[in-house]
Amino acid sequence: MARGHALVTALMLVTLSWQTSFGGPPLFCEPGALQAPSADPAAYAVRDRGRYCDGTVRRQHAGGDLEVVAVSTAPATERSQGPPAKLSLLAVPASCPVTWPIHLQGLAMSVNYRLDAALQKSAPSLILGSESALRINPTLGGERVGWAAWSETADRGRLYIPVILTDPPGGDVEVTIRPAMHTAYVKYSVRSTDEVVLIDAAAPARGTKAMEPVTFRIPPGNPVCVTVRVAAYGNAGDVQTTGFDMLRPGLRN
Repeated sequence: MARGHALVTALMLVTLSWQTSFGGPPLFCEPGALQAPSADPAAYAVRDRGRYCDGTVRRQHAGGDLEVVAVSTAPATERSQGPPAKLSLLAVPASCPVTWPIHLQGLAMSVNYRLDAALQKSAPSLILGSESALRINPTLGGERVGWAAWSETADRGRLYIPVILTDPPGGDVEVTIRPAMHTAYVKYSVRSTDEVVLIDAAAPARGTKAMEPVTFRIPPGNPVCVTVRVAAYGNAGDVQTTGFDMLRPGLRN
């Protein structure tokens, strides 16, 4: 009987492995958001593109928590029009271990576009080809999409690795959040792993409605993991907060 159970378990594991590799969408794609291949291509719905899934989703991204939309090294003023040709990750030092694969995500700032991909240690970059909804539908606009990548660590939770959008990458890291309220300003701090405050600053919010993105910059320093804490203050006195770990880029020579 024990042998029979072992055989069934082994067959189940093989089947699951086969489905993960060949029979389902890429890792981190939302099965509920995927549309059938026969759906109208003009709808630009979320589809399996091979190494990733992308397309439009018909829902709001933000909920009760303060949403992190983007953590990337390319300042907005340096971004070219249209989607980036290549998405890659900041090099991760040995002092800041991550768990692979890394979840890469693109979220639209003003329309409901979304991309999900799994970046492997052996291939930590992604090229957006002609199959991408960003290529098919120019109105989505790459400059309107926030890019973020993270690893789920066992001891500290989500660790963001800045996404590189330009070559060479910009010096500062841009962090974009999307509060669920009309925001007046944002306060943020950067702390070392032993809670030493490295940066304590504020950024104005220039939006005129709820869910308007707010962006602030974190300058480079020692290439180590740091903790970022953010609080968004609404005009009506509401407050939304979030905190996460991030790999801070080193100073460029």
